[in-house]
Amino acid sequence: MMRAKPLAKPGQPLAVAIGKARSLAGGAPLRSVTWPTDLSADWTVTFVRGDTPVGVKIADDTGGATAAPHGRRRAWRGGCDGSTTAPTWVRCGR
Repeated sequence: MMRAKPLAKPGQPLAVAIGKARSLAGGAPLRSVTWPTDLSADWTVTFVRGDTPVGVKIADDTGGATAAPHGRRRAWRGGCDGSTTAPTWVRCGR
């Protein structure tokens, strides 16, 4: 399996990527930053609002910022096998 390698010289400095993402995050605290790689040349800056992650993608080449969808599936993976309680909106085939 091929692993992603960080870009040697990203087009957007870290501080600029965070600043552009912050404008879409509505003042939420910073949680994490994923650097651009040879497989995905986007920054992913994640903030947290309450318990909900707020992701923003920054295109390394243009600096354009867009809200990144949050995958709910990660939050309840394994919930239907009895190891944890699944959220009420999840139907576990019962």
